[in-house]
Amino acid sequence: KVRWYGRGPQASYPDRKSGYRMGQYDSSVDEMYEPYLIPEDHGVRMDWRWVEFTSDTGKGLRFAMDEPFSFNAYPFTTGNLTKSVYQYQLKKSGNVTVNLSYAESGVGDTSLGILRGYRAPVTVYERTVFISACR
Repeated sequence: KVRWYGRGPQASYPDRKSGYRMGQYDSSVDEMYEPYLIPEDHGVRMDWRWVEFTSDTGKGLRFAMDEPFSFNAYPFTTGNLTKSVYQYQLKKSGNVTVNLSYAESGVGDTSLGILRGYRAPVTVYERTVFISACR
């Protein structure tokens, strides 16, 4: 199970987040999956303050940061997701891959790509991550 405070409930990116409200949202890792034609990284949630990943019994981990961040999660390994060309090649690993991000590029579109104002700059980022147990 996934619970977060940030933009939602759908995936949001820097160039596609203004329509998503700040609030507390609940989902599951499986529900956050985006079945793109070619498998790729997906399901980013922007501007979160904290996120919790818990089992059915409520045990798990809570992540928070000193500044708003983004996260996504999926039931595949990053290697499996990166190497898959078709949906049927994705294999659930039995674990959850969690990505915490301090900067995201927008997704752009097929005609223009990512506009300059929505690109994540290459620079040094310093953040503090707080990890605690849930329940």
